Amino acid sequence: MRATIVLCALTLELSSAEFAKMHRLDSDDLQARFGLPIGCQPVMAAVRPSPRGKLVVLITCADDPGEPTQGNEDRPVPAK
Repeated sequence: MRATIVLCALTLELSSAEFAKMHRLDSDDLQARFGLPIGCQPVMAAVRPSPRGKLVVLITCADDPGEPTQGNEDRPVPAK
């Protein structure tokens, strides 16, 4: 059992086209593009429109489904 908690979050402003392009990238490409830590499983969501006509996008790191952490040992591991 591992008891490590790491919080990683990034907010950006992207156009709808940029968001769609980023959303198609796989985890490794998102990690490299934004300098995210190894083992980070990036989760990207458009949160709201920005005042400049773009989308405010939140990128967070989810737990690596292959490595159980304290409290999620019983959580099913998604198929890859």
